[in-house]
Amino acid sequence: MKGFVHVRVALLLLTINFLSKGQDVAVFEKTYDRISTETAQKNLDAALVSADSLYSASNKPLLQIRSLILIARLYQQKEDLNKSIEYVLKAEQLATETGDYTWQAKANSYLAGLYRMIELYEKSKSYSEKALKIIPYIKDPEQANSTRGLMLQELSFANMDQGNHKQAIGYLQQAAQSINKLKKNRGLNLLNNERLLGDNYRLLASYDSALIHYRKAIALSSAVPVGYVTCLVYKGIAETLLEKGDLREVKGYLDKAQKIADESQYLQIQESVYDLSKQYYARVKDQNGLVTAREKKDSVTGILLDKRAGLLDGMYSEVEQEGVRMAMINGQKNIAILISVVLLLACIAFFIMYRRKQKTELARVKQILEQQNNRKSQQGEEQNTLGSMMALQLAEDTSILPVKDDK
Repeated sequence: MKGFVHVRVALLLLTINFLSKGQDVAVFEKTYDRISTETAQKNLDAALVSADSLYSASNKPLLQIRSLILIARLYQQKEDLNKSIEYVLKAEQLATETGDYTWQAKANSYLAGLYRMIELYEKSKSYSEKALKIIPYIKDPEQANSTRGLMLQELSFANMDQGNHKQAIGYLQQAAQSINKLKKNRGLNLLNNERLLGDNYRLLASYDSALIHYRKAIALSSAVPVGYVTCLVYKGIAETLLEKGDLREVKGYLDKAQKIADESQYLQIQESVYDLSKQYYARVKDQNGLVTAREKKDSVTGILLDKRAGLLDGMYSEVEQEGVRMAMINGQKNIAILISVVLLLACIAFFIMYRRKQKTELARVKQILEQQNNRKSQQGEEQNTLGSMMALQLAEDTSILPVKDDK
């Protein structure tokens, strides 16, 4: 099997080499589909090598964007969401630079989904809102309907995560209206939409309605390559029958889902299928099956937890670095504010001291003037007193002169 995969990869690389010379869109489409539906199903690492070569060989922005999104999807299947986000951001930037509104909206919708998966709901919401604002600028009706359908499906996912299943169903019914207008990839998009409708009705315990939508999805799956969406449909049917208590048919659908999951290397889907297997074997009291399912599930869960922990560590490290940078900026601002406050207080203190000094000087001047006035007054009084005393003395001197006798 591995040798066969290597041969297929070699053929793909030869095809991509031809593409790099001729830039034939038809060749690109065929190569793209082969990587995403065949190689990725068997060997994700080989698919990533081919997708990276496809990107390098593409010299048209649209083909480069699609290659980047393909690489992002493959990393998502490997549960490396950090890498997936990195490549979608590159695609979004390229779409913005080239004015491609369709892929701007799709990239933002995809980013909303990825951030929702790691439970960063506010960031997810911001990308959803950004995508919705871009959609009216898409002129091509086919692309507008395709993007609107994907965006409505993303909104249904967000409501599912919050337990709002009726609202999610409403979004999916709107998505179906847009998808039914498509000429290309209508079957695959409807397949996924019917699967999501089945999931929501099952979670509402409307099992008959859920089975109707799952069986519509099965009918649609015959026209598309077998992939993880088909796996989820089989799992949905098995889970619905298990919850209904109809154990006779569960095993058949569960085996179909597990076969696709085992071959897909999509860890998140493997975990959900193994978890359902564990529930089933516990219900039918099959001890050997239960032990095997538990071991498989625990093994995949351990890998996923390690990957998610690494992703969150990276995310929080970026947040911490941003926090440190902002703290430094805020620290510099605080220092500037502190210096301004100190200078202001110094100015106020100087002004107060100056006013006090001015008042003291004024008081001293007043005191000197008052002293001078008092001194003048005192001198005047002394002179008056001296004059009175001299006049009195003169009068006294006159009164003792000898009186002349006329006789």
